[in-house]
Amino acid sequence: MTKLPSLILGGAQIGQAYGAARPAYRSSEVATKHLFATAWDSGFQVVDTARAYGNSEKLIGAGDWQGDVHTKVIEGREPAESLSTSLEMLGR
Repeated sequence: MTKLPSLILGGAQIGQAYGAARPAYRSSEVATKHLFATAWDSGFQVVDTARAYGNSEKLIGAGDWQGDVHTKVIEGREPAESLSTSLEMLGR
């Protein structure tokens, strides 16, 4: 049985002003790369995202995230088309 990672970084705040980070939101590749370095050093192995999270997938792709990425398909679209779009945005 594969052991699942215990820490997954939520990507909603990466691509849009969302939640507790809303007042300090900064959407940039530099900020994302810094976040990823800190998260990786803290034990995060996965980032979770979705096409609905603003430009989260694009910033994750540009941020050189080395771990796994979990994304969601777009409701009402063909899953293969949604996944293809996500992979393109993620640069994977």
